[in-house]
Formats: sequence, structure tokens, C-alpha cells
Amino acid sequence: MRIAYFYIALLFCTSGQAQQIVQGTIMDAEKDIPLSNVQVTIKQDKVILQYTYSDEQGHFKIKGESRADNILTFSLIGYKPVEIKMTEIQDRILVKLYPQSIVINEVVIKAPKIRGQGDTVTYFVNQFSSDRDKTIGDVLRKMPGINVDTKGKITYNGKEINKFYIEGQDLLEGKYGIATNGIPQQEVGTVEVYEDHQPIKALEGLFFSDQAAINIKLKEGAKAHWITTLDLESGLPLPLWEIKSFTMLIKKNQQNISILKSNNRGHDLSHECETVTTRGFFNQDDYYNQSQDIDVALPSTPSLSPERTLDNRSHLFSTNQLWGLKNNYQLKGQINYLNDETKSEATSKTIYYLPDGSYILSETENGKSYQNMLTTNLTLIGNKDKFYLRNTLNTEWKWHRIDLMTQNDKNLIQEKAYMPSHKVSNNFNLVKRLRNQSISFSSFILWQSTPNTLDIFTDEKEKQIQSVSTFFLFNNNHAIYSFTLGKFILSLNGGINFLLRQMDSNQQNNHIPVEGDLLYNDIQTNYIRSYLNPKIELNKRFLILTIQCPVSYYHYIYKKEKQRQTMNYGIYSPSLKVQWNLTPDLKWTILGGILQDKPDEFLWYNGWIVQNYRTIRQGYMTTQKKNGKMMNMDISYKNLSLLLFANAKISLQWNNEKYIESQNFINKNLIVRSIIPEKHLSRQQLLQGEVSKGIDFIDGSASLQGIYYTQFNRMYQDESLMPFDTQLFSLFGKLNGKLGDKVDWNYSISYSSASLNVNKNNLFSSKKVSNKVGLSWSPFSKISFQANGEFYRNEIANDEFKNIFFVDAAVVYRINKKYEISLDANNLLNNRIYDYTITSNLSTFINQQQIRRRELFIHLFCQF
Repeated sequence: MRIAYFYIALLFCTSGQAQQIVQGTIMDAEKDIPLSNVQVTIKQDKVILQYTYSDEQGHFKIKGESRADNILTFSLIGYKPVEIKMTEIQDRILVKLYPQSIVINEVVIKAPKIRGQGDTVTYFVNQFSSDRDKTIGDVLRKMPGINVDTKGKITYNGKEINKFYIEGQDLLEGKYGIATNGIPQQEVGTVEVYEDHQPIKALEGLFFSDQAAINIKLKEGAKAHWITTLDLESGLPLPLWEIKSFTMLIKKNQQNISILKSNNRGHDLSHECETVTTRGFFNQDDYYNQSQDIDVALPSTPSLSPERTLDNRSHLFSTNQLWGLKNNYQLKGQINYLNDETKSEATSKTIYYLPDGSYILSETENGKSYQNMLTTNLTLIGNKDKFYLRNTLNTEWKWHRIDLMTQNDKNLIQEKAYMPSHKVSNNFNLVKRLRNQSISFSSFILWQSTPNTLDIFTDEKEKQIQSVSTFFLFNNNHAIYSFTLGKFILSLNGGINFLLRQMDSNQQNNHIPVEGDLLYNDIQTNYIRSYLNPKIELNKRFLILTIQCPVSYYHYIYKKEKQRQTMNYGIYSPSLKVQWNLTPDLKWTILGGILQDKPDEFLWYNGWIVQNYRTIRQGYMTTQKKNGKMMNMDISYKNLSLLLFANAKISLQWNNEKYIESQNFINKNLIVRSIIPEKHLSRQQLLQGEVSKGIDFIDGSASLQGIYYTQFNRMYQDESLMPFDTQLFSLFGKLNGKLGDKVDWNYSISYSSASLNVNKNNLFSSKKVSNKVGLSWSPFSKISFQANGEFYRNEIANDEFKNIFFVDAAVVYRINKKYEISLDANNLLNNRIYDYTITSNLSTFINQQQIRRRELFIHLFCQF
């Protein structure tokens, strides 16, 4: 016991070095004027621990440990460096630098592309942009370390950002696709990245974040007045159109961004108003997502951009307003409305691998989707050093209908799916900071209703009707108390939440020979949960250690007609996270833990639900809780002087499953999906990495991403157990640059492979390769020629490949900086069919998708 006390005392002593905040002013010793851009560093044995730069008034602020071997250094070209020991600094300091003559050869000084200052990385937009780039999103895709996926989600050095600011304000509440696809890049001066960003000021120093935030800094001429851009396109074959209107007002206490978009040329607008940032500190089981029971969808092409295949008539309106109030409060409001009509046509072949061979289902699908969605958001927020308050009221009203005609080997089937969804939620958060401790409270409530209906008609005029109506009310309330004890931060999170869920389903005119009680469901599932999550965190200079052990208790009440059943579950999921900050730019993190979760109450029904004409889902009382283990390891590195960013991640997960998925084929044309109680072990492995770098000699950047994923699982097919594993590998590289002031170019290449193995025997494997190149040539100051080429080579069956090549071109005439007109041509080779293959659980999907024909456009762009 004495030894244990000794080690505890030793730990407190070794972690008790005082953190010191050093601030002051740097002056020219001879002219007595402040010096900006002076590099201020804290070094230990020539290793840089922290660094920052002085501002325009010569002020600086830096944090480090007061140790005799820590040296504070001030350096600026043309001045003699100054070094001071950290132990000799008591209060604010005045540093005077003396000019120093230096002899250098003739050099060419180039403006920096990226600059680091403390925890802030600044990208200079004009160093990455070209005349071809219209929005800030186009430029973000060229910046090393920043990645923007096809849906607009932004990651920085491998991790999702947690905030997207415009001039330091979070106007869009996570829907930042509106800004990245709209803000003119020529109006942006810099893009700032705040590393390890804690967006709640009252929690700084108590709760640490490893996510970054992005801040868009506008040029001075872009502030305090309205900026409007207008894109108009009209084309052949008639009628083709696109209208994009973007307006922005950014002032100190007021911000507004509004957009109006309409097109029928294949641009998908449904993702632009999606929330893509993570929720951070208050992400405590706040959201409870209800999945759709009806599963009818139009054929789509995941490996090809929507502009090639999407036959649409889409309209989107969004307005976002921020008002600054008294006492540092803000009021934010959002209104988004989407009207979307989509057509799709495809021919497909699905191969199901069964114990006695395989079953092939051939289909030709032709359908339409009609969607209307209205969302609103009203947020009151006060974010102060000692106090944080936030209340957000959200509503979402969605009306969605799909009409799908399917011709298979036997019948012509028509499906009409009505899938409306209505949501109302309110989220209240409160934080009070008291010196080295904080008290937080959060309350979230969500109401959702999904009255869905599916009508199925066959060519024999038979009609089958499936209705599923789900209603639920979810509420979560919790409080967190946190305090510091030396280098330790201790917190206790406790709360109560409950769920009230009602599900009714009914089938009419069902010709499947089943018992009558399987044709309908009338159930109610309720639970109340109490939980406690103690957490201890050690924050040293090079080490952040986090231990937490959330414990939950669920009390379920399940009602079916006159039957009533109660169940109780205890859940615990301890975890340990260790982050080593080997240098300020090199971080290594390991996370491991035990996974436990409640049963899936969405499957708690006994009857059958027709999801589409070929699939029926049968519920099951999954009374066993889920168990597993996980381990993640990731490493990130950056070197701003080399414009280099790199990250890698390994994720391993083992699940002790209590149930196995089952598929039974009835008459080879109907699939009944359910689960069977049987224990087994499933495993998942994920390896991914990314390297990106700015390259001066091509005046551009390059990046390389790789992903390897494998899954080991098992499944019942026609009552026979079939172990299988799936392996996926992908590699993606891109390169962009400039040739003087005349040529701007980009190139990307991707390779992917997928394989499906059963009992270590390969059933199917496929490979895909794509190449994309873009070129913009400006032989004259006002005229430029643009060309794009895309080549795809997809393996459809073993050693059977399909190739397709796309060519687009444009001629642009720039009247001035604000106006331009162009003639655009898409799909000049007039390709009409795209073939691809997808491998899933014991099945392979081979599809031929219709492509948009050759199109010609006249395009007018103007900015006011």
C-alpha cells in the first residue's frame, strides 16, 4: 500500500510543472516601433515545443512550462535573435530586437502559401486559386491537409472538422455546404484552421478536443455590404436550364447567406443543406434515428458523379440569418426548402450465392422520385468565458413518394411508396464555469412520425398494400460536473432518458401462405434509462490520458396487444485513450475499450413487413445485449515549411454476436429476411492513410489516400450457415498545378478492388480504375479554353471489363472580373450506358445505368 501511495505522489509531482502564460510586446530597439511577424518559440534542447508570431502591434502570447531548460526565443530576419530562460520571466515583458546586417545572394522571395501561428494554420487563398475556381470549395480541394468529399464533408489531416466559421461566427450550424458551394473565392483572403478547437469558451482547459475548426476570412472589400453572384445556363436538347443565385452579407453583428437554385441538368441539390459536422461536447445519445421500414429506391450509380446520370428537376431555397444581440448573445434562424423530382432507368442482375449454387435475378427498372422537404432552425446562443447557453428548435417536414416499374423474369411490377417523415426537436445546453470547475446541463427532446405505405401491383392486376406507421418520443437529460486537480481533470456525467415508441403495420391482399397474425403488428416499446459516466483525464505537455467508464441501466416495457413483457439490462463500456504529442506537429493516439449496447428494439415485432416487391422483413425479439471490443490507433503529422500533411489510422473491432442474419428464398422470387439466435464472432479491420503536400515547382499540390477494409461474418442462406469474408481496397491520388499564368491543370487516378469469399473460396472479385484530367488554357487575357476527360475501366465479371470515356469542353470569355460568358459541351462522345458492379453480403449486383446524353449550354456568370 505504501508503494502505491508513493507512485501516486510521484505521479502528481512529475505532472505538477507549472504552466506559464508569457505575453508581452516586441519593439525595434532603435526606431522604438512595434515589430510584427516575429517568431516566438519555446525550445528544449533544440526541440520546438510551442511557437507563435507577434501581431501588427508587436503583441504576442504563448504558453509553456516554467523550466530551466526551456528557452524562449525571438527571431526575425534582419534582427539579432534574443533568448530568455522561462524561469527568468515573471510578468509581461518588453523585448527589444536590434537590427543586424546580413549579406545574401540574389534571391527571389515568394509569398507564403501556409503559415502557422500557435494552434492556428493559415492558408492564403490566392496561392492556391486560379481563374477556373469559382467558389471557396473549389480552392479548399486544392489545399494540402484539407479534404472535401463528394457530399461536401470537410476533414483536416484525417479528422472531421467540428465547426465552420465565417469571420469567426457559426452562421450555418453545420450546413456549411451552402457556403463552400457559394462564397466567391476571390472575396476570401485566407482560410484559418483552428487545431484542437474547443468551440465552448467556458470549457477551455477542462474538455479537450482533437478536432479542428475552419474559419473563412473575407477580404476587407467583401464585408459590410451585399455580395451577389448569379449563374444562368440554358442548353440543348431543350428545355435544359440551371439557375444559381447566391447572396451574402457579412457584418460585425449581422450575417446572412441566402441561395436559390434550380436545374434539370443533373446537379444534386439534396446534400447542400445537410448537417455534416459532429456535435462535440453535448453528443450524449441526443439523437435517436428512426430507420425506414419501406425500402424502395431508384437505381443509382455510386461510382459516377450525379451530373452524368441524374435526370432531375430540382429546386432549392435556403436563407440563413445571424443577429448579434446585447451581452454577447446571438440569434440564428434558418429556413430550407427542397423540391426534387428525379427519374432513373437501369438494367441490373443480382447474383445471390446459395448453399446449392446461385440464384440470379434480372430486372429492368424505370422510376420517378418526388420529394418535398421543409426544415427550420431557430437558435439562441451565448458563448462567454464563464457562461454558455444554447437553445435550438428544429423542425423537419418531409414528403417523399417513389413510383417504380420493374420488369423481372416473370412479372411486370409497379411499386408506389409513400414515405413521409415529420420531426420536431429542441436541444437546450447550459454551462457555468467557476474557476477550475464547471457545471453543465443538457436537455434534448425529439418527436417523430413516419406513416409509410407501399402499394404493389402486378401485371395480373393484383394489388398488395403494406402500411407501416411509427411514432416515437425521445428525451435525454443529463448534467456534468468537472473540476481540475493539478494536472488531472475529473468529470462526472449522469442523466436519465426515455423512449416511447408505437409501431402499427398491416398487409392487405397478401397472397403469401402465412398465418394471419404475421400480416400485422401492433406493438409499443418503451424504456427508461439512467446512466453515469465518470471520467478522469491527465493532461501533461506530451501526454493526454483519458479513462472513462460509462454505466447504463435500461428498463424496457414491451406491449403487444394484451401481452406485456419487461426486461432489464445493465450496460458498461470502459475505454482508455492515450495521446502522445511527440512534437507540436506529430501526434500519436491509441484508443481501446469494451463495447456493450442495448438490443435493437427496431426489430421487436413478430409479424412480417413487406419492404419492397422482392423483400419481406420478419421481426424478432432480440433480448440479448451486444458485446464487443475495439482498438483504434492513429497518427498525424504536419510540416508547414514543407507544406506536408500525413495521417494514418488502424481500427480493429471484435463483436460477440448473439444473432445471425438469415435470408430464405420463397419460390426463388421472394426473400424473407430475419435473424436466428446463435452465438458467433465477427471481426472488422480498417486501415487507412493519407499524405498531401504542396509542390512549389508545379505551383500546386499532390495527395494520396489508401483504404483497406475486411470483414469476417456469417449468414444463413436457405437455412444453411455460410461463413464469408469481404475485402475492399482502394487507392486515390490527385495532382494539380499551374504552368505560368496561362495553364491550370489537374489530374486524379483511383483504383479499387473488392472480393467475396465463402469458406476461403473466392466467389467473386472485381476491380475498377478511373482517370480524370482537367485543363484550362488562357492564351489571351479574356479568353480561355477548358477541357475535361474521364476514363473508367470496370470489371463486370471475372476478367470481363467495360471501358467508357467522357469528354467535356468549354470556351470562356471574361468581359471583366465580374462578368463572363461561356459555351459548354458535356459528354461530347454521347455515351449512353455505364456498367458497374457492387459486392455485398453474399450477393453481387451488376448494373447498367442510363447516362445523360450530349448537352450544349450557354452559361452567363455575373457578380454584383
